[in-house]
Amino acid sequence: RVGDELDIVLSADISDDNSKIALAGPQKLVRIYNTADGRLVHEMKKHTDWIYAVRFSPDGLLLATADRSNGMFVWETDTGRFY
Repeated sequence: RVGDELDIVLSADISDDNSKIALAGPQKLVRIYNTADGRLVHEMKKHTDWIYAVRFSPDGLLLATADRSNGMFVWETDTGRFY
């Protein structure tokens, strides 16, 4: 079990090394969890609409997110900062 989302999850992705999972949805938040213990690592808020897509880069260093208003952001997975 990962996360305690109060609403539906519209998109999720797991890093290639299986160490992180990203969840997003209508709350306009991106949450990254550690898969080993399920703890929340980062919570990012910059989107202004429902988030429909999250994808880790192949090396797991970046996370791309997109919403239904064509907003797209790239995040550093280790820091949670906007890239």
